[in-house]
Amino acid sequence: MTRGDRQVGLGTSGDAFGFGALDLMSGPYGAKALSCVLLDLSRQDTSVAPPADGWPGGAGWRGFAADARRELEEQEVELAERAAFKAGGLKRFLNRLLGITCSSQAGLFHALSAHITRLEEADREAGTMDN
Repeated sequence: MTRGDRQVGLGTSGDAFGFGALDLMSGPYGAKALSCVLLDLSRQDTSVAPPADGWPGGAGWRGFAADARRELEEQEVELAERAAFKAGGLKRFLNRLLGITCSSQAGLFHALSAHITRLEEADREAGTMDN
């Protein structure tokens, strides 16, 4: 795919991934959710319910977090919570996920989507959800 193909695909909607209003990652929740995931990984603790088949690796969140952290460090991902809010931080994180195992990707996407859902629900309850 050429750069022009990517630009045409992204359009001018202002989002990072070309999904317009459906793009939750480019909105106010993506970086916040990523910061929550990075904090969960560093603490090796999470409030996110496990996927139906459990966290990858079978050792619960603590085992999964240790494995995912090691894989992310091998990809030179900055794991500090503040990294999520740096310019391009979310895009860089998502790009680097391509270098880790599929099971770790699935677990991290599960945690990320759960945090996005939680943030949306909190805004909806507070009446501040931006539609």
